[in-house]
Amino acid sequence: MAKEQAKAEVKKDWMGAVEAYSTAMERIRQNAQPLFAFAAIYAVVVLISVAAQGGNKGGDYNSLESLVTFFFLVSIPLYGLSIADQRSMSVNEFLRPRPKLFIALLGLIILNFFIAAGSLLLLIFPIIWTLAWFYMATFILVDKKVGPIDALKHSKILAKGHMGKVWGIVGFGVVLNIGVSILSSFLSGYIKVLFDAIAVTTLLLWIDSASALLYRYMQRHAVTEVATPEER
Repeated sequence: MAKEQAKAEVKKDWMGAVEAYSTAMERIRQNAQPLFAFAAIYAVVVLISVAAQGGNKGGDYNSLESLVTFFFLVSIPLYGLSIADQRSMSVNEFLRPRPKLFIALLGLIILNFFIAAGSLLLLIFPIIWTLAWFYMATFILVDKKVGPIDALKHSKILAKGHMGKVWGIVGFGVVLNIGVSILSSFLSGYIKVLFDAIAVTTLLLWIDSASALLYRYMQRHAVTEVATPEER
């Protein structure tokens, strides 16, 4: 009886993916300075690259996209958490380098790659499970300051009973990406480059912010709390 009541409470409390994205965007508008800085840096780097190639969108353009995003590897999920917590993040805080977290997050990405590849090749677990299990590992790592392996373990614990919610967030993010890609296909030249810069940076922060809202929700309904290094 108690378990059924808890399940009903969980279902009632979660706002749903569409509402999560709507809430995230409202809060992003209230703290948009980091987004503007991110988009400006992204646009300047890409525009310089395109100009150097004679105005052609190609060549090293995609590499630079990845490089700029790579630089903000830690800042993006931290911004998402600030949105979920309704805490204002300054541009200086967003741009601040965090080498230890960066290295740990890089290790997590590598581990995630091998887990996903192993799931596909060896069929140990269907990829749809593993991606949902470990989706929140990034937030756990930057939020709790744990290592990559602990982040993966606790992400799987958090995902228990919430797999559908995770895929709701992921699925809506995919729809947004498809919509932006369709709009981008109608543009050309520098207008396309500028549009892509704004769209890519907005989507990255928007999707992470909506995901962070789910992460905080999952924490409130977690079976086991994630222990920080100081609590061990």
